Amino acid sequence: MPPLVYLLASRKLTVLFFLLTAGASLAIALEKMPATELMLAPFILLVANICAAIFASARFRADLPLLLFHLCLVALVALVGLARLTYMEGVATLSSGTAFEGVMLSEKSGLLHGDRFRALHFANDGFNEDYFRRGTYRATYNRVRWQDEQGAWQSGEIGDDRPLILQGYRIYTTRNRGFSPLFHWQPADGKEPRDGIYGTVQLNDMPVDTISPSVKWELPGGIQARAILDFETPDARKALHGTKDLPHTLTLKIRDTRHELRPGDKAVLPEGTLTYVQLDSWMGYQISYDPTQPWIMATVLLGIASLIRFYWRRIW
Repeated sequence: MPPLVYLLASRKLTVLFFLLTAGASLAIALEKMPATELMLAPFILLVANICAAIFASARFRADLPLLLFHLCLVALVALVGLARLTYMEGVATLSSGTAFEGVMLSEKSGLLHGDRFRALHFANDGFNEDYFRRGTYRATYNRVRWQDEQGAWQSGEIGDDRPLILQGYRIYTTRNRGFSPLFHWQPADGKEPRDGIYGTVQLNDMPVDTISPSVKWELPGGIQARAILDFETPDARKALHGTKDLPHTLTLKIRDTRHELRPGDKAVLPEGTLTYVQLDSWMGYQISYDPTQPWIMATVLLGIASLIRFYWRRIW
């Protein structure tokens, strides 16, 4: 074997891998530095170290279970590195009746992933459930529609244990969900279309009953508004979540005025008329992509099987 092979197979390089990995982990945890870039060099070193050890040691080549185990180690390290380069994790929210338009609340991905998630097409058709406190959370099943590869729309239910799989992306519901009032805006100057504009806002999802869900947002023309949802009975919040006939009052604070609205009521402003149409709901989604998961699982199982075979033979 060339001297370089024996140099790469040295156990000192294995120790160096652990030292570099520990240093990179501290930098990631304390300095918030990017994990993929910092871990790339140590794992390349580990792959080179294991491959060189396989070539330099005649024992590996003569013992099939031992050789297979170390090859699985190489494959596992390579797959983990590939996963970090191609993965994507994101969080999005959709009000009932709206479709995903490629906008994420938060998103992180590998260097090779790109923005293919923006081409996903699915819509939130709402859900009905008892509104439990965080401590007694139950699984939520959300009705969704999606567009398949042929362009046809399909429908079904998903949850935090039942994903929608689109183009390799896995879409789960989350515990984040809340109320979403639907409004109709009719400008006073008549510049907008005759039917006006429909839009929703997503009220925050508070974990206690004593604090009303609320949100600040901006109306057309830069008008600052705040919406607060008040329930008529103490247990109303635990009723069917997002139902249109939930007894409630929506309080709007615009400038120095206060408007208490029920579905169908209007708030007349100098810039236009805001009509409260109905109360809907919004759902939070966890969207992830990792094509290496089945390959990693198969590699781990094969490595464990080869290691069991190696020790079983030695024991008996």
